[in-house]
Amino acid sequence: MNEKKKYWEYVKENKGIIISLTIFASLLSIFSVAFAYFSKLLIDSIGDNDKFLLFAILMVGLIVIELITRLAMNLIFNKSEIKLENNIKKKTFLSYLNNDYLTLDNKDNADYLNRITSDSKVIANGVITYLPNFISLIFRILLSFVTLLFIDWKF
Repeated sequence: MNEKKKYWEYVKENKGIIISLTIFASLLSIFSVAFAYFSKLLIDSIGDNDKFLLFAILMVGLIVIELITRLAMNLIFNKSEIKLENNIKKKTFLSYLNNDYLTLDNKDNADYLNRITSDSKVIANGVITYLPNFISLIFRILLSFVTLLFIDWKF
C-alpha cells in the first residue's frame, strides 16, 4: 500500500477528531478576524466613553473565549495525536513481528526503532494537523475578505 493510501486511511479512521479540530481552528479564525474588527471599532470610539467601554469589554470577553477555545483545541489535539501515534506504533510493530525475521535482520535494529518511534509521531502530527489547518486558513482568508468588503461597503 502506498503512502497516500495509508495517509487517507488514517484520516478516515480519525475523521471525527479531524472535524472537531477543524471546527475549533475555524472558530479561532473567526475570533482573530473579530478581534481585528473590534480593535478598529475600539480605536474609532476613543472619544465616546460608553462605546469605548463596550468595545473594551467585548474585546476582553473575546480574548477569554479564544483562550478557552484554544485550550480545548490543544487538549483534543494532544490526546488524539498520542492515541493515533500509539495506534501507528502498534500496527508497525505487529507488521514487523509478522514478517520473516531473516528479511528484517538485514537492517540495523536502530532503523526499526527509529521507524517505530519518530516516524509514527511525524505521521500522526501530519494526519491531525494538515487538513484542519488548511481548511481554517481558507476560512480565515475568506472571512477576512468578507470583513474588508463590509468595512469598505460601509464607507
